[in-house]
Amino acid sequence: MRSDNGVAAAYDTPEYAEQIDRSSGQPFWKLGAVVSVERRGAQLLVGNGDCEPADEEAEQACKGWREKRPDVLLSREMLARAIDPEDRERFRNGEILGYDENGNDIPGPNWIEPDDEDTEEDNE
Repeated sequence: MRSDNGVAAAYDTPEYAEQIDRSSGQPFWKLGAVVSVERRGAQLLVGNGDCEPADEEAEQACKGWREKRPDVLLSREMLARAIDPEDRERFRNGEILGYDENGNDIPGPNWIEPDDEDTEEDNE
C-alpha cells in the first residue's frame, strides 16, 4: 500500500491498527501495509496504482499490472498536477513540468521554445 492512501472507515479497525499512521491527524496506510480485500478490490487498488499484489492470489487477479504500472503512475501524477489533457503529451515528453501560479508552463528538461506564430495563435 502507498503511504499517501487514506484509510477508509471500514478498514480503520484494531485488526489494521499497526499498519495505520495517524501522525498527521488523519489515518493513512503505512508504506508496505498489507490489506485483505476481495478480488475486485485488489483489481481496483492495483489498477489505480494504489498498491501492489501482496500474494499469488492477488497477483493472479491483477495480471499484467507490472507492465501497466508506469503508465498508471504517470497518469496519477498528471492528474495531481492538474495537467491539461491537451498538454499531457508535452508533460510525458518532458517539455513541461506543470504550471506556475499564473497558469504558465514550467519548462521541463526537454523544453521547446514556442514560435512567435504559436504564441500569436494562442492569444487570438
